[in-house]
Amino acid sequence: MDFISPIIFDAFECVGTDCPDTCCAGWGILIDKDTVKYYNTVPGEFGERLRKHIKEENNAIFFELDNEGRCSFLNDSNLCSIYRTLGAEKLCQTCQVFPRHVFKMDDLILIFLSFACPETVKLHFSCEGTMSFKTSYSKEHINNAGQMKPEVYNAFLHSLITGIELLQNRGLSIRERLILFISFIYSQQNNMVDDYNDQSTIQLFADPRLYSRILDDDNIPATDVSSRIKMFRLLCESFFSGNHKDTKLLNIYKEFNLYFQNKNVSDVSDELCEAMDSMKNDEIEQEMEQLLVYLCFRYILSDYNKNDLIRPLGNIIAFYTTYICFIAVEMAMGQEVIDRNKRILVLSRLSRYYEHNADTFSEVHSLMVKNDMSDIFSLMRLV
Repeated sequence: MDFISPIIFDAFECVGTDCPDTCCAGWGILIDKDTVKYYNTVPGEFGERLRKHIKEENNAIFFELDNEGRCSFLNDSNLCSIYRTLGAEKLCQTCQVFPRHVFKMDDLILIFLSFACPETVKLHFSCEGTMSFKTSYSKEHINNAGQMKPEVYNAFLHSLITGIELLQNRGLSIRERLILFISFIYSQQNNMVDDYNDQSTIQLFADPRLYSRILDDDNIPATDVSSRIKMFRLLCESFFSGNHKDTKLLNIYKEFNLYFQNKNVSDVSDELCEAMDSMKNDEIEQEMEQLLVYLCFRYILSDYNKNDLIRPLGNIIAFYTTYICFIAVEMAMGQEVIDRNKRILVLSRLSRYYEHNADTFSEVHSLMVKNDMSDIFSLMRLV
């Protein structure tokens, strides 16, 4: 097995009460069956409290949230009562592992930290150089690993490695990198459809001197702010208007609706375009690079079992676009400066509903297809 993880992975430490946005509120916390079995044996008053606040619905077992969307075991100091009473080893697997995540593709294991944790975003944003990754190897094999055809495995691995290299090319603007990234992923997908016989994609994107062939193409569309706004509003409605208890996000969603109310697309586009232009500085460009590299590492292999690179690509662009619009709308509503700490909080909140809802990936893809925003040129207009 091959293991790949960002170099910052081992640097993560939970900051506890210093966290600006606790991970124990605003979403359901699933409990594994072994932990439930143990909690059923805990004696005394605390054991009774445990069993009272554990709920089961649709074959899922989870902690009950209070009226403010906080876990029933989160105290007023944002500390976990289970941790303090029973110890770290008695937490459920979700709470022990988060924000660490593992993704498996055949004999390849990707290990990363979710952006749903503000400290994770802070670690990425604090990395001034390009993000490095470390690899390790184990002779142990996963059950059913090694079943992919070598050409399929190599195509996906090449997509990941080259995709990250393109996104980290600091000799190009973020938009130019994204144009190349989108073009590369589409070329890789076409190559897989053609039974991996065409080597021109690998040759073209292996030589930076040839990038001008793509970037100077007259068919490359310009950024379309109105398309960005349309995408943003569609995804906001999908993410924030559902049945959840995150009062912070619901209030933000209401504020956004008020901002767009009684305004035509032209006026809104001009306002948001001005806000987006003001975000073009070295600090934010570096943050955007770290975000895109994270999203590539997180998503680009996610549909390997369907031999599909296009759906993950669409989700990456949709997330990126939504984040830019999220910040731009807040600026247009009167906040002239969105400092790094606020940007980190916005991104971690967005990540919760984008990355940690089992249905979001498919919902985003369906929205993009339904609204004719999933083809290569539509994605280029969004970036």
